[in-house]
Amino acid sequence: QLETLYNSTYNTTVVREKYDGSRYALNGYYGPELRPHQRDTIYRNITQAGGLNDHMVGSGKTLIQVCVANEVKRLGIANKVLIVGMK
Repeated sequence: QLETLYNSTYNTTVVREKYDGSRYALNGYYGPELRPHQRDTIYRNITQAGGLNDHMVGSGKTLIQVCVANEVKRLGIANKVLIVGMK
């Protein structure tokens, strides 16, 4: 009972870090203007060495992945980048 009470009281919220990519400069990127959520996701994927981008249709997931792949190669974090598209 004590465990159930503790979990229902304290383990109900997952604190997520907020990644602010607004000040991150993408050197060599000359495409369309990135939306704030795209910049945040690019910054998060670079700092965490990858990630799952599960956004809605039309939110720019492909552009995010291309930008991340370009940046990790440019920064020397990765030599070859693998992008996996789940079905």
